[in-house]
Amino acid sequence: MEFGDQRPDIDYPCSWEFRVIGSGRDHLMVSIQAIVGNRAHKLVDGHRKGKWLSLGLTMTVHDEAERNSIYVALKEITGVKMVL
Repeated sequence: MEFGDQRPDIDYPCSWEFRVIGSGRDHLMVSIQAIVGNRAHKLVDGHRKGKWLSLGLTMTVHDEAERNSIYVALKEITGVKMVL
C-alpha cells in the first residue's frame, strides 16, 4: 500500500503516544514533565540499550497544532536523539 503525500485522517481529540529516545533518564523525565505541565499524561520507561533509552509519553491531544507543538518541544530537549 502506498500513501504518497496523503495525510492520515486523525479524529481529535485523541490519545497520542510520543516515543522519546535519548540519554539521561532523570533529565528527560524532568524536561518532559515541564512540557506537559498539569495535563493528564502517562510517562513510562521503555527499552534501554547502551547509553540510549526510550520513554513513552501518552496524553490526549486536542488538535494537530497541539500535537505538533508537543513533538517539537520534545525534540528540543537536550539529550534527545529522536521523537517518534
